[in-house]
Amino acid sequence: MRRFRILLRFCFAFALFGLPVIVHGGPVNPDISVIGDTRALWDDRTEEVELVFEEVEVGFAGPLNPYASAEIYLAIHGVEGIEVEEAKLQLDRYLPAGFGVTAGRALLDFGQLNQVHPHAYPFVDRPLMHTAFFGDDGVLDVIGRLDWIAPLQPVTLRASAGAVRGDLFLGGHHHGEGEHAHEKRADEEDPEEEAAPTLGASGRVELFAEPSRNVSFLVGGSVLHGEHDPHEEAKATWGTVDGKVRFDLGPQRNLILNAEAVLGSLDAAEEAPASDPSGWFAAADLRLDRRWNFGAFAESATERLEDEHRTNRFGGFVGMALMEETTLFRLVARSTDPEEGERSTEILL
Repeated sequence: MRRFRILLRFCFAFALFGLPVIVHGGPVNPDISVIGDTRALWDDRTEEVELVFEEVEVGFAGPLNPYASAEIYLAIHGVEGIEVEEAKLQLDRYLPAGFGVTAGRALLDFGQLNQVHPHAYPFVDRPLMHTAFFGDDGVLDVIGRLDWIAPLQPVTLRASAGAVRGDLFLGGHHHGEGEHAHEKRADEEDPEEEAAPTLGASGRVELFAEPSRNVSFLVGGSVLHGEHDPHEEAKATWGTVDGKVRFDLGPQRNLILNAEAVLGSLDAAEEAPASDPSGWFAAADLRLDRRWNFGAFAESATERLEDEHRTNRFGGFVGMALMEETTLFRLVARSTDPEEGERSTEILL
């Protein structure tokens, strides 16, 4: 009967345009979540409204034993099949001196925004710089990582270092064939002939502090290094600096400011010159209570291999939850202005 009740809840989630449902498991069973994303999109170039089924994300998370926990996230993108977004093991308890281990396929701790799944963003989509440099899935790869939390008071210092498979340096992949899907790179080889990437390295340091009861902030920096063209052994180095400030303005009311910048250095390859891509993102999110929030954002990013071509975007957003965060409606208006293309305005619900 328990399994039947769970199945019924899943069916209701899909029927009601992808409402998230969380089933809390016991000591052995994981917590299960289902999050759907259905959108209505208006574009001033076509002046038509399009309904888009973006994805359904199914998540399983929970402790395996007193020493380890695991998380698995599966994504269903339209009719493209099922993709493993994340599947990671974390040894984060009872290890000495504040150390922990993460292994598997995971969103890397490259900046702050990349570690969050897009459905949790108030501005809906991943920043331009993430999709332009690493693909629609963000900075995602197979990793083996050592984490350390320093025993400091009153601040929290966290550092990590690890190895990555190297797929992220190849530019990732993109879902869909629409206007916003990036074109296949001219120098991209046939997948069957593509050389396997060599291991890359990742690292991050971040500091969290609460200077007062109403203010907290987090600042950090990250670095990635590996091969972006295995045929030519061309190296790529990516770095980010980021910050986040939170102001508590009263009961259930707060203002969150985010800013992040990415800089890259790509060696020349046979069919691509050396490139120094860059991008930045900034947002302000005012949360009035558990139901309402609104804010604005601005961002800019060059192309990955042609750093002289830049795209700028700015916009605003409003969010509303029917009762709490399990049923969300978000409205985003944004203007995108590529230097080598036509400016466009979109409204997304």
